Amino acid sequence: MAKCMMLLCTILFLPAAVKAQDVITNPEISYTGTPRVCEIGGIAVKGVEGYEDYVLTGLSGLSVGQVISVPGSEITDAVKRYWRHGLFSKVAITADSIVGSKIYLCIHLGTRPRVSRINYNGVKKSEREDLENKLGIMKGNQITPNMINRAKILAQRYFGKYPPCDFVRLASEIARYPQARWMLDIGLPSDSNRTRIFTQLIRLLPADLNQRVIVRLQREKDVEKFREQNLPYAIAYYIPPDCTEEELTACLSFCKAQKISLVTLAFSAFSAEIGARVHQAGMRSCLFSCDSLTQAEEAFKKGADLISTHDLSPIVLDWLYGI
Repeated sequence: MAKCMMLLCTILFLPAAVKAQDVITNPEISYTGTPRVCEIGGIAVKGVEGYEDYVLTGLSGLSVGQVISVPGSEITDAVKRYWRHGLFSKVAITADSIVGSKIYLCIHLGTRPRVSRINYNGVKKSEREDLENKLGIMKGNQITPNMINRAKILAQRYFGKYPPCDFVRLASEIARYPQARWMLDIGLPSDSNRTRIFTQLIRLLPADLNQRVIVRLQREKDVEKFREQNLPYAIAYYIPPDCTEEELTACLSFCKAQKISLVTLAFSAFSAEIGARVHQAGMRSCLFSCDSLTQAEEAFKKGADLISTHDLSPIVLDWLYGI
């Protein structure tokens, strides 16, 4: 009889224990008060199909049982990790509920559309094959804003056409980000166009951006004319991706003679060995055509000093700078 009464008491008291915990559904997170310390009780993922949940939650760096601050850096860092992969068009982490000291998170992700078909209009078969190799876009690839921009730029460069540039608008944009540098690539202009471009730079760019503007030049004669006009901007000298060991040595020697401290290379042509060569010559390297933040991180690990990328739109820069 005593055993039966003890069992009955246990059953009766269980609901009371559960009821004693505070349950807050869809809690409102205050960013003005003191952060709340919680243990992650569960993580759910919504908005993405075709991936196992453990794979998607693993990208966040968060785990069940982890103690975090709400709000805190752990959630912010998790969001940054998703953006860094470049696979998602939407990233948000919310709290579904807080039960006692445990918080239950929901990760909301949106996937980018995928390429289903690629049409080339107005080009010959040989030109289409050449463009396909240069673009590197395959069916099934996820479409990113940078992929679209890169395709436009490569197509325009292939046919010798470039869209007009509003320097005044760009100058006002870059002025908002105090740590950002602005690299201007003038391409391979004729002698008359080169003189006109150099004159327009002085007229259109505000003087307070002089120390943050870098002009990329690709030929020795362009550097000489640039020096003759005594322009106040830094020079970045272009090293082609298919240069030989002798050509690389010649480029670095020319830069050293001209007191050029920055060289630019394509991400695909850069290696830790080239980075070491550049540093040994007393120069820094700037890589362009980095298609994602993951590639930018990889470039820095190889020894790159600066990154030039179309992947960082003003919206993303605002988020990174906290504007």
